[in-house]
Amino acid sequence: MSTYTRVVLFIGFLSLFATSVQAHHLWLDSEGGGYRICRGIFPGKQEPYDSGRIVAVQAFGPDGTVIQCNRGNDDRGVTVFPLAPPALMTAVAEWGERVNTPEGKKLISRQEALDQGMAVLSSFNSTQYTKCFFEAGEMWFRPIGLPLEIIPLSGPEGLVHDAKSRFQVIFDGHPLASAEIMLGKGSYFSTDENGIFEYEMEDRRQHILIVRHTDKTDGENSYRQYMSFLVFFNEKGR
Repeated sequence: MSTYTRVVLFIGFLSLFATSVQAHHLWLDSEGGGYRICRGIFPGKQEPYDSGRIVAVQAFGPDGTVIQCNRGNDDRGVTVFPLAPPALMTAVAEWGERVNTPEGKKLISRQEALDQGMAVLSSFNSTQYTKCFFEAGEMWFRPIGLPLEIIPLSGPEGLVHDAKSRFQVIFDGHPLASAEIMLGKGSYFSTDENGIFEYEMEDRRQHILIVRHTDKTDGENSYRQYMSFLVFFNEKGR
C-alpha cells in the first residue's frame, strides 16, 4: 500500500467518526400516493434538498421486473410515482463537494472554504446510494449494480428479533474487506476479508444499515466518499 493511499484511508477513517453525527441518511418512504426520496436522519427527520442532486431512481417488482416511474420535483426534493407497486426502489444522489474543518463539516468546495478563510482539514466529493425493500421478493439476494452495495445473504424469513443475519458489501462488483458498517443508532463495526458482516436483529419494524467507503481521487480533493444504505422493514418488529 502506497504512502498516499495510507494517508487517504487515514483521513477517511478520521472523517468517518468526526462527521458521523452530521452525516445524513438517504432512503425512500411512501407519501402522497408515491415514494418520497428522503434526506435526513432515518426514519423520522427529513430535511429539504436540491432535487437536481438525485441523479438516478429505479423501481423493481417482486420478480425483478423494472417498473416505469414518473418523477416529481419540488422545494423539498423528489417524489417518485411507480406505475405498479414496487418491491424494491433505489436512488443515487450526487451531493458535490464537502470540506472538513475544525468547526465541522461544511457543504462548500475547498476553494470556497479557503476564500472564506477557513482551515481545511480535508475535502471530498460525496455520493450516496440507497436500496429500500418494501417486499423481499426475488431481488433480496441479487446485486442491483450499485457501485457500493449491501447484499443480504440470509433469507428474509430469518429477520427475527435476536437472530443474526449475514450481509455482504461489494464495491465495483468485488467484496469489500474492512468496510466500515454503521447502524442507524450509531454503532460501528467492519466487514471480514470477504466483505461479510453479521447484524443481530433488533425488535423494531424499520431497519437501516450503512456502509461508508473512501477512495482516492485525482483532483484537488483529498478523497471521494461513498455511502450506501440498505433499508428494510420487519413486520414482526415494533
